[in-house]
Amino acid sequence: MIARSALGLLALLSALPALAQAPRPGAPAAVPAPEAAANPTEALFNAINLGDLDQVRAAVGAGADTGARNVLGLTPLDLAIDLGHADIAFYLMSLGRVSSRPSAPAPAVSAPPSRAVQPRSPVTA
Repeated sequence: MIARSALGLLALLSALPALAQAPRPGAPAAVPAPEAAANPTEALFNAINLGDLDQVRAAVGAGADTGARNVLGLTPLDLAIDLGHADIAFYLMSLGRVSSRPSAPAPAVSAPPSRAVQPRSPVTA
C-alpha cells in the first residue's frame, strides 16, 4: 500500500514540470522569441512587443523593414509608441528612414497668379 502510494506520488512529481509548461485554458498565446522569427521584420515586431531594445537593434541590423505594417496597420514606430516603449520609439526615430512607407503623390502645384504690373492707359485731362 505504501509502495503504491509512493509510486503514485513519484509519477505526480515527475509530471509537474510538464504541467507547469502547459498553457492554461484561456491564456494568451506566447509571443515567439525575436530570434526565432522567420524574418527580420517579424523579429522587429516581436522585439517591440517584448520591449527589448537590444533585439530591436539586432533586427534592424539584420535588415528589418522599419516601414512595414503589421496586421493592425501599425509601423514599428507606431507600435512602440502605442506600447509606451519610449526608448525603442526614440531609437526608431533616430534611424531617420522608413523603407516602405507609402509615399503620397506630391500635390499638384499650380502657377501662382501673375502679379505683373499691367500698363495703365494714360490719363487725359
